[in-house]
Amino acid sequence: MERTQPWGALRRARGVRFGLVGLSGVGVNTVALWALAVGLGLPTVVASLLATEAAIISNFLLNDRWTFRSAAHRHAFGRRLLRYHSVAAGGMAISVGALAALTAHTSLPLLIANLLAIGAATAWNYVVNSRLTWPQPAASGGRFARLRTWAARAFVALATVGALSLLARLGGGWLPGLVLACSLALFAQALFSLAMMLYSWEHPERLASSAGPQSYLPPRYSFSVLLPARHEEAVIADTIRSVWAANYPHTLLEVVVICHADDTGTIAEAQRAIEALGSPRIRVETFDGAPINKPRGLNVGLRRTRNQVVTIFDAEDDIDPEIFNTVNTVMLAERVGVVQAGVQLMNFRDRWFSVHNCLEYFFWFKSRLHFHAAVGMIPLGGNTVFIRRDLLERLDGWDERCLTEDAEIGIRLSALGERIRVVYDAQRVTREEAPATVGQFIRQRTRWCQGFLQVLRKGVWRGLPGFGRRLLAIYTLSYPLLQAVLLLLWPLMLCAIIWLELPLLVTIVSFLPLYVLLLQLVATLIGAVLFTREYRLRLPILMPLVMALTFLPYQWMLGLSALRAVYRELRREQSWEKTAHIGAHRPLAAPPAPAGEREVGAGKNSRPV
Repeated sequence: MERTQPWGALRRARGVRFGLVGLSGVGVNTVALWALAVGLGLPTVVASLLATEAAIISNFLLNDRWTFRSAAHRHAFGRRLLRYHSVAAGGMAISVGALAALTAHTSLPLLIANLLAIGAATAWNYVVNSRLTWPQPAASGGRFARLRTWAARAFVALATVGALSLLARLGGGWLPGLVLACSLALFAQALFSLAMMLYSWEHPERLASSAGPQSYLPPRYSFSVLLPARHEEAVIADTIRSVWAANYPHTLLEVVVICHADDTGTIAEAQRAIEALGSPRIRVETFDGAPINKPRGLNVGLRRTRNQVVTIFDAEDDIDPEIFNTVNTVMLAERVGVVQAGVQLMNFRDRWFSVHNCLEYFFWFKSRLHFHAAVGMIPLGGNTVFIRRDLLERLDGWDERCLTEDAEIGIRLSALGERIRVVYDAQRVTREEAPATVGQFIRQRTRWCQGFLQVLRKGVWRGLPGFGRRLLAIYTLSYPLLQAVLLLLWPLMLCAIIWLELPLLVTIVSFLPLYVLLLQLVATLIGAVLFTREYRLRLPILMPLVMALTFLPYQWMLGLSALRAVYRELRREQSWEKTAHIGAHRPLAAPPAPAGEREVGAGKNSRPV
């Protein structure tokens, strides 16, 4: 009879190994805390946070290489580390809450209460990490396996609710209670934002499904390309040439530049480019009167065009030559009426904030929009949107009073039950430029935030089917309010933490949002590496340091924009604040040569799937 070796049994007992790793983390934390607080003389709070971080990283490395070594690692190393950090933050909250509850409401000795609190946090960390950070291969366990899964989910849910309830009861007074409630709310919101940032990276199949087709169906759909432009003399000609150089039969394209009649400079530049191309399928359409804004121009273009699919590009866009083949194939093969293709800011090295702005687009179009599409509530992007004409006519076009007409019509399309396909492929994205100055950035972001508030007040989200979709819409559209409150709240909370004598529990919990903000910075730094690798760009060696130093100022700039949007909306100031474009995202090479008229089906790369 074969004897089971104790070491072999230990190797198979993941729970035991996880506990042993946790014990080693206690040692790492103790040594690091002594070295930082006593050896280096750092403040106790700072030393405690750094020692905790050292223990978390140590535990992660040991669990990754030992405890879950045989697990099927469905996530890359960086994503596993970020997910482990997020779970550890929840474990810290559970440990602190349980310890405070046990010492306040029971007669247990402090040591016993602390051990029980550590046990609750360890159980949370093990259950959640084994399913999110190191998911196990699917195994057939029948009803018992499903029962264990649901039991684990119930445990996680009850532990979370219980910990939050205990923390809320133990604030001690209205001011500490307010700080505690705000900290927990910010902590939950920051975790949710982090989860949406990383949505597409959670599973490889999500990244794969987000890309466009690798081969194309024969061209069938006809496209009306709308180019609304206002004072775009510097960029409109190159954009017209870029669209007309697309590898798609010109007999299935019409390109319409839409300007207000008083914008003589843009009209003249557009006419010169059109005359050089020499095609009757490209023209300028003008309108008079107010309002002078993008949705008004889009509605003019909708009424004066006729092709099957209406396409919106901005006046500064550089499009990929295969974008129409991509959308034609997706619409035919997947039977969808709306496609949101990727948009990417490219000039990440121009200003101190440009890299953060570029990475916002990277995470938004590559990850978060896919989450919205999967849920069925999606605020569309401002351009590279393709919508079947019959759907637009059913909705009576765009809302001319809304400053974010793209988000508004996206929610109305979602309310119709239309499935919206999001395509992000680095080779096929539309390239744009980040604003040139801080002032331009704040004005642009103010317009977007105010538009979200307009859509929230208008209430089109009420037509969304299902409570979950409506809740997500409320959260998304009201986010500018949260950003504005955060800008005002952070200084007050920091002052309360530093100068007020708050309970230890409240002080510890108040640092949780900062901890998740640190995780978002780490995710952003990893995103910078992925972005430059994907677009074959060089990441300057000091760029991560610059990003770390400017991360908080960028968040404050977002908050200032949101606060300004709230102010403008309260005063009913709804003028369109335009962002200037200079073509900073464009290479210095000469523009593409004009392409001649192509016959139907003559696209050189068009081929059956």
